[in-house]
Amino acid sequence: MTVRKALSKLKSPRADDRVHAAQYLYDAAEGCFVGDSSPQEVADAAVEALTVETEDEPREELANLLLELASSNHDIMVNWQALAKLLPELSGNVLAHLVCVLGFSRSNKYLPIIEAYINDSDPSVQEAALSAQGEIRAALERGGTAGGNRT
Repeated sequence: MTVRKALSKLKSPRADDRVHAAQYLYDAAEGCFVGDSSPQEVADAAVEALTVETEDEPREELANLLLELASSNHDIMVNWQALAKLLPELSGNVLAHLVCVLGFSRSNKYLPIIEAYINDSDPSVQEAALSAQGEIRAALERGGTAGGNRT
């Protein structure tokens, strides 16, 4: 499979195709994308896929992918606003991963959203919210936002 093929499979009607595509893209992200697409293109496709995905397993794989991309590509410009809008309908690991990803926006704009999850009933979500809050506060102390310009 190629990165380009995996990106197209994120739109497959079959959940297992979407899962395998997200897993392939995760592996490619770990390997620094030797291939035909950029991390930015993959992040855009992952957020787009998450906005329409309704099944748990593909959502989990897409959240893993976005976490890998955001944590290893600090200049990536995720559609933070679309990501923030998804959070209320999520739970568990998917929510925890995406709260953490939102912290990589390094934008004060998303602090209230992130801080709302600090008292979540799920300890992994609480931990992710605290981590994301710390990421944003550290960026603000350094005097800027690295990824907060894209809405």
